[in-house]
Amino acid sequence: MNGLIWFIGSVLPYAALLALTVGIVGRAMRWKLMPKSVHWTFFPPPPTLMAQARFMAAEIFTFHAVWKRNKVLWIGAWTFHVSMAILVVWLLLMLCGVFQAWLCWLGAILMGVTSAYLIVYRLVKPEARALSTPVEFFNLGFFLLIVLVSGAMVFFQQPSLEEIRRYLLDILAFRSPTPPQATLFFLLLFLVELLIIYFPFSRMIHMVSKYFAFHTINWGH
Repeated sequence: MNGLIWFIGSVLPYAALLALTVGIVGRAMRWKLMPKSVHWTFFPPPPTLMAQARFMAAEIFTFHAVWKRNKVLWIGAWTFHVSMAILVVWLLLMLCGVFQAWLCWLGAILMGVTSAYLIVYRLVKPEARALSTPVEFFNLGFFLLIVLVSGAMVFFQQPSLEEIRRYLLDILAFRSPTPPQATLFFLLLFLVELLIIYFPFSRMIHMVSKYFAFHTINWGH
């Protein structure tokens, strides 16, 4: 058991970050070098790089296309991504020594609620159910599981935020880390590490593929 804890707490974090970096770079290069099999230019394309950047930023941050076509789906999809942004901000603040627990609660609750919302939406809406595959349900269920384990850790054996902060700073500084001694923390850490490894090889990498979808296919560059 001690060997497993050491692996999850001291080795797998670096393996996960390496897999994330290699996976994203590898898939981006693959998309960059792929020959064009289809050329669908949307007119009028944004005339300048700045206009293209504004268009992509508006789509990435507001999900404008989803809003125009399906507002019920937009509510869940946009809020889900907002919850991830909130949790990233909370994590960065915590690493800087600014502990805002309410941000973590807000992000986690929104993520849990919207994950369940999107699962129900895909099950109840006939057209969404027809287009959904087991992968979409797996991805949403994985996020929901992480939220549930996080909640269980808080209620049953929460390590202090300072312990978690010191552990993460040790990882980032390549020092020998001292992880919090809590079983549910190790389970949560393991799930997050699996998510990081899985991310670049999953459909969730659409945040990277959007550049190629707009710039290379839609605008013909």
